[in-house]
Amino acid sequence: MSPLIRRIAVLCVSATFVILACQQLRAQNKPLPSPTFTSSNRIVRPVDWKNVPLRYPVSSLAPLPTGTPSAIPKIQHDFGVETEHNKAERLQRQVAVKAAFVHSWNGYKKHAWLQDEVTPVTGGYKNGFGQRGATLVDALDTLIIMDLEDEFEQAVHATNKIDFTTAAVERLNVFETTIRYLGGLLSAYDLSQAKHRTLLQKATELGDMLYAAFDTPNRMPITRWDWENAALNGDQEADPQALSAEIGSLTLEFTRLSQLTGDSKYHDAVQRITDKLEKHQNRTKIPGLFPILVSPLRERFDTDKSFTMGGMSDSLYEYFPKQHLLLGGRTEQYRTLYETAIEPAKKHLFFRPRTPQGQDILISGDARISSGGSVKLEPNGQHLACFAGGMVALGAKIFNRTDELDVARKLVDGCIWVYESMPTGIMPETFRMTPCYGDEDCVWDVEKWHEGVRYSYSGEYDMQQYEVQDIIKENGLQPGFAKIADPRFLLRPEAIESIFILYRITGDAMLQDTAWRMFEAIHNATIAEFAHSAIADVTIPRGQETQKLDECESFWMAETLKYFYLIFSEPSLDRGLVLAKYGHNGKLGLGIALEGAFVNRSRINFDKLKAWLLQCELQHKDMCAVGTARPLSLPLSCIDCRNRSVVPVLESDQYLALSYVWGTNRSSTCRTAQQDMEYLPLNGISQVIEDAISTVISLGKRYLWVDQYCINQLDPRIKEIQIQDMDSVYAGAYATIVACAGSDANYGLPGISRDRDLQPSATFHDFELFSSLPGLGTAVKSTKWATRGWTYQEAVLSHRILFFTDKQVYFVCPNMARSEAEVVHDNAAHDRIRLERMGMSLNSGMFRDGYRSRNRSHLAELDDHIAEFSGRCLTYQGDALDAFRGLLTRSLFFTYYGVPIAPAANTHHSEHPEVFDFAMARGLNWKPTILNTTQGARSTFARRREFPSWSWAGWVGPVDYPSSFFVVPEPEVCDIKFWVEDENKKLSSLFHIASSLQKTRMIPEQSHVLVVDAHLFRVRFKEDVTEDGYMRDYWCYPALTEGEQVESWHPDRDKKASFFENPDRTTELFHRIVSETWDGMVLWTRGRYAHLRILDWVGDVAHVIGHAQLRFRGRGYWKFTGSQRKRIRLV
Repeated sequence: MSPLIRRIAVLCVSATFVILACQQLRAQNKPLPSPTFTSSNRIVRPVDWKNVPLRYPVSSLAPLPTGTPSAIPKIQHDFGVETEHNKAERLQRQVAVKAAFVHSWNGYKKHAWLQDEVTPVTGGYKNGFGQRGATLVDALDTLIIMDLEDEFEQAVHATNKIDFTTAAVERLNVFETTIRYLGGLLSAYDLSQAKHRTLLQKATELGDMLYAAFDTPNRMPITRWDWENAALNGDQEADPQALSAEIGSLTLEFTRLSQLTGDSKYHDAVQRITDKLEKHQNRTKIPGLFPILVSPLRERFDTDKSFTMGGMSDSLYEYFPKQHLLLGGRTEQYRTLYETAIEPAKKHLFFRPRTPQGQDILISGDARISSGGSVKLEPNGQHLACFAGGMVALGAKIFNRTDELDVARKLVDGCIWVYESMPTGIMPETFRMTPCYGDEDCVWDVEKWHEGVRYSYSGEYDMQQYEVQDIIKENGLQPGFAKIADPRFLLRPEAIESIFILYRITGDAMLQDTAWRMFEAIHNATIAEFAHSAIADVTIPRGQETQKLDECESFWMAETLKYFYLIFSEPSLDRGLVLAKYGHNGKLGLGIALEGAFVNRSRINFDKLKAWLLQCELQHKDMCAVGTARPLSLPLSCIDCRNRSVVPVLESDQYLALSYVWGTNRSSTCRTAQQDMEYLPLNGISQVIEDAISTVISLGKRYLWVDQYCINQLDPRIKEIQIQDMDSVYAGAYATIVACAGSDANYGLPGISRDRDLQPSATFHDFELFSSLPGLGTAVKSTKWATRGWTYQEAVLSHRILFFTDKQVYFVCPNMARSEAEVVHDNAAHDRIRLERMGMSLNSGMFRDGYRSRNRSHLAELDDHIAEFSGRCLTYQGDALDAFRGLLTRSLFFTYYGVPIAPAANTHHSEHPEVFDFAMARGLNWKPTILNTTQGARSTFARRREFPSWSWAGWVGPVDYPSSFFVVPEPEVCDIKFWVEDENKKLSSLFHIASSLQKTRMIPEQSHVLVVDAHLFRVRFKEDVTEDGYMRDYWCYPALTEGEQVESWHPDRDKKASFFENPDRTTELFHRIVSETWDGMVLWTRGRYAHLRILDWVGDVAHVIGHAQLRFRGRGYWKFTGSQRKRIRLV
C-alpha cells in the first residue's frame, strides 16, 4: 500500500471515529423526553378528572366493609435467636443484593431518569407504559426497604414533575398503570409512614384518571383505554373481550386508595367487578376457575375454554387472599372466591412432572376443554405461574387450610427444580414437561421423556428426518423437559416472591440458601454495563456468555431485587401496625384489646404520660423499683425546674434525668454551678434542656438532672468522681427523658418546641383508622442518639424511660411498654409481647434488628451489652470503659479492662485458679463483628491506644463473642496462666487479685501489661481478597519445618483467620501478613480445635492483632506441630 493511500485510509478511519464520537456525545447530551408529554394534539395541559362529567354516574356507592376485623391466624414463623455466623452470612448476601440494585438504579438514574425503563446494554431508555417514569415509581418502596434514604427523597421529589392525568400513549393499559404506578405510589406512601403527602396526592390524581375508565354503561372498565376520548367526554363502553387478570387485578390498589382518602368511589369501582366474579365463578367451563378470556361488555365468563394460573390470569387469583387481608377479613367474599378456585386448581392445573430423580414436586400447568367436553391437562409451565406457591402458602395460613402448606411447598420446590435444572441456573419463561399420573407412574423412563419431546415438537420438526436426540441437543433440553417454548429470562420476580413467602411462613433456612444460589446465577447471567438485562436463552451451556436483550422492566428493581433483599433481612414486622378505632374495641389476632389513638403533632398529652408513670409505679412496685446499685460518692445536685436553680437534692427527692446528644457547639451553654442556688441563664441554654424542664413541670415533678449543669465542669477532680457516678444517677432517677430526635441539643423535644411528623389516618362512616407508627426499635435505632456510647448505658440502667421521637412519645419500663398512638387495655400478655417482640425492652434488643428475650442468661446479656456498646461512637476514646462502667460493675462475672471472666459452666465465680484462668482465656476470645456496606462485608477496626490490645476496649469498632462462648464445655487442654505486671514489673496473679475484691467484681485496671504463660504455635497466612482489594479473611496454616508432621493439619476446613485492622493490599501490614511467620497464642484446645490469638512482637512485648482457629486431623496433634511454651508480656 502506497504512503498516500495509507494516509487516506487513516484519515477515513479517524474521521469515522470522530463522527461516531460526536453522535454519541450528541445522544448523551440530548434531553430526555418530558414526563408531561401527551399523545394528544387536543390536550396539552393536565386534566382535572374530577370535573370531567360522568356519562354513567353511580347512584349509590358500595361502602368499604365495616365492623370488627376477623381474627386472622398468625402468618409468620416464630424465628429464634440468630447465630452470629448465620447473621454475618445473611448480611453479606443482603449487601450483594443491594449492590445489584444500586448498579441498576444508578444506570436508570443516569441514562433514563423519569423514563419507563433503562436499556441496560446501550444506556438508553424505553417508554412502553405511558412515559411516566414506571421504574422510578414502581421501585419507590424498594428504596425505602433498602434504606436508600437519599435516593428515595430524590425520587419522591421527581414525582412532582410527572403528570399523572395524561399519558404519552394513545391507549393506556389500565392494568399495568394500576399495578406499576398506583401501586408504587401507595406502597411508598404507606412504607414512609405518610411522610410525603405528595405521594398520596399523585396517587389520587392517577386514581381519578383511571376511575374514568370505568365510566361505561355497565361500569366494567376498559382495559386498553382511549384516555383522550374520555377526557373530552366521549362515549365509551367496556371491552367485548379482555384478559381475566386485567379486570380482576385492580382491587388492592383501588381499595387502598379509598382507605387512605376516605372516598369510597374507588372501592366501589372494583367491588362491582368482584361481584361479577362471584356471580359467574361456578358458571365457567371449569366451575371455580376463570378462563383466560372474558367479556366485560356482555358480562360473559363461560365462552373461553382455556384456563391457567400463568400469564393473563395469574394475579386475578393472587389478589383474593391479599384483598381479604387488606379488608381485615370483614367480608367472606374473597375467602369464598379463593376457596372455590383452589380446589379445581389442585385437581386440574397442578401436576407432578416426571423427573430423573423422581422429586415429589408440582408445576402449575394449563387446562383446556376438549372437543368432547372433558378437561385436558396441558403440562406447560411458566415463570409467571411460580407465584402460585406463595399464594397457596398464604391462603393455607389465613384461611386455616394448613394441609395445603404441603401443596405450597411442592409448588415452590417445582420452580426451584426448574431453576436448578438449567445450565445457567435460571428458569425459562415457558416450558413443557411430561406429567405422571400417580406415584407409580413417576418412575423415570427415558423413552417416555423422548415420546414427550417428539409430541411437543411434532409441529416444528419432521419426525421422519430428525432423531429425538438431535432435537434435545438443538433445543438444549435437560432431562424431564419435553419442550422449552420460550427460553428467555425477563428478570421476573414470581419464583423468589414465593420462596420468600414460604420462608417467612415456615422458617426453613434452606430456602435462604436456595435464594442465594438463584441470585448468584441471575446476577452473573444478566449484569450489563448500565443495569441488569433480560437474556435470550437460559439453556446455553454453562460458562457461555449470555445474549442480553437490552431490556430491564420495572419489576426487576420493584419486585425481584426487593424479595431477594427481604429474604436476607432480619424477619421483623416493625414498620408500623395499622390500628382501627371503633365504637367498640378492635381485635388483633391474639385477642388483645387495643385501640388506635390520634397523635397531636404540636402538643403532647401529658395526662397520658403521667398515667403510664403512675401505672408503673403502682402496679410494678418492687419489679420497677428505683434505686442505685451503689451509693453516690458526692451529694447529688439537680435543676429545680420551678425556679431554674441548681440545688442539692435529698435521697427521698424524686428527679428525672435527661439523656441526649450534646452536639458540637458546647461553649455557649457549658456552664456549671459553683455554689448552691446558682440560677440557669435565661438565654443560651440549649433547646433540649428547655424542653426537658417544661416536661418535668408538665409531669407534676420538680427536679431534673442534666450532666451539663449538674456535673462540675471546672474542678477536674470533682468532675471525674461525678462522671464515674453517672450510672447510679440514671439508675436512681424516677424516669429518664430520652431525646431521640435530631442530631444535637438544639433540636429540642418534638411535640414541645417543634411539630412532629404527620400520623397517617383515614375517616370512614363509623370508624377512624390510625397508624400505630413504627415500633420503638425502628424509631430509635436509626437516630444519632442510638450511635453514641454514653447514651447506651444511660438507657439500659434507667428504670423508666420516655422516648421523645419525631413520631410520638414511647414509654418503656422492665414490665410495660406504651406509645401515644395506641390505647392498650390492661393486659399482661400484650405487655410481654411488645417488650419481647417489638424491640421495646431495656436491653440491647432495643437497638437491634431482632429482639432479645428477657430470659437470656447473664453471660449472653453481657455479650449483648458489649456487642452493642463497642459499635458506638465516643467523642473521647478514653471514655471507652467509663461510659460502660455502670454495666461492668453490675455484672455477675469478674471483668478486667472490660473482658468478662466467665467460667464455661456459666457459674458466676470459681474458687479454683485453673478454672479462673480458663474463664479469662474465654474472655480474650472476642472478635470483630462483620460490618456490611455496598462495597462488601468487612470489619472496620482501629487501635485505641489508651487501652491494651488484648481487650476489646483497645479497639475502635464493634465486637462480639462466638456462640461457643455460651455453651462450650470444659476444655480438653487449657494450660494457660495470667498475671498482672505493675509499674515495678512485679507480678500478681490475676486470680488472687480477683479473690481479694470485696464489693465489686470489676478488677481495678492496674496495668496494661498482662503476663501470660501459654503455648505458642507458629502459623503463616495466605490472602483471600475481595475484588476491590480488601481482605475478608486469611487462610491460616501451620508454619511447619522439615520433618514435622504435616499430615496432622486438616488442610480443607476451618483454616480461616482475620486481622483486626483489615488492611488492603497496598499497606505494609498486608505484605507482612502474607510474607512473615507469626506466633499464635493458644488460648485453649478441645478435640481437634485450637483457638489462637495472633501476636505482633515489639521488642519483648506482644500486641494482639488478630484471631484464628485451626482444626487438626486428630486430638492433641497441635502439641507436635511446632508449639512451644513461653511466658508472654501482652500490652
